[in-house]
Amino acid sequence: MKIITLFTALIISTSFVFPQNIIKYKNHCDKAYEHFINKDYVKFINQINKIEKKYDLKSEELYHYAIALGRLNKKPESINMVLNSWKKMSVDWSFRLYDQWKVDSLLHFEKSDWEFIEKEYLKNKPKRGISASDSIVKLLTNRMDIDQLTRDNFFTEPDSINRISLLNKLHFEDSISQSILSAIIFLYGFPGDTICVGNQGVSELILWHSTSLSFYKKHNDILLKNINKGFISPYAYAYWYDRCMMVQSLPPKYFNYYFLPKISTKEIIKNRRKIGMSMYYEVENSFYN
Repeated sequence: MKIITLFTALIISTSFVFPQNIIKYKNHCDKAYEHFINKDYVKFINQINKIEKKYDLKSEELYHYAIALGRLNKKPESINMVLNSWKKMSVDWSFRLYDQWKVDSLLHFEKSDWEFIEKEYLKNKPKRGISASDSIVKLLTNRMDIDQLTRDNFFTEPDSINRISLLNKLHFEDSISQSILSAIIFLYGFPGDTICVGNQGVSELILWHSTSLSFYKKHNDILLKNINKGFISPYAYAYWYDRCMMVQSLPPKYFNYYFLPKISTKEIIKNRRKIGMSMYYEVENSFYN
């Protein structure tokens, strides 16, 4: 009953529109990231500033900007840029060219700096998402919890007979999650950071388990369009697409996997550019549940 109530709230919510051309934007950003990788932070900042004249910078670009300022010993500017990053929408939230466990040393931040940023952020916390965002997050989080519990039970069950029963339950729960995700996608678009503000990982996990041929055929085109609208990260789409291909015994396009024939790095980068995915993601990937 609780799920039905939440699901009803989604249907009566208003629709929305977000800026487009994310693919072109992300491909421009990759040119700037070449300077970041080479530790030429001045050139990186100059390139990002040029991009900002045409596009609204996203959270992940602003955070790399903050890191660059930190490496140039511009701490006050770096603090302000982290704050700006927190306030902005993220498109590809998992993308980072720095060691996340060494952020304090990269930025030269202390505990008091983070406390200041958090205080300022909460003081003027931006209102993002849509009217149904909270309901969608609750619904998908509930489905993810059920998804993970069912999978944990299946993979840890030693008895083969019980595993058959659990496998049937796994397929059943997946079908429910897929139906809910499908409805949300067609009503509003993929529930990434534009909808599930800061909780897009929940949506992505459910998507990655939605690899049936029927789901792929029904959603691939709309998900491709959702990339350019900024609803789904290029990485999330690419990983889902490769999983779908492997289920169908077809070759992947965006990563190499240790148990499959390799495709050239050049071909992978070419495929990634078409969806705005960074060439700087590792070429090798694993295939996990």
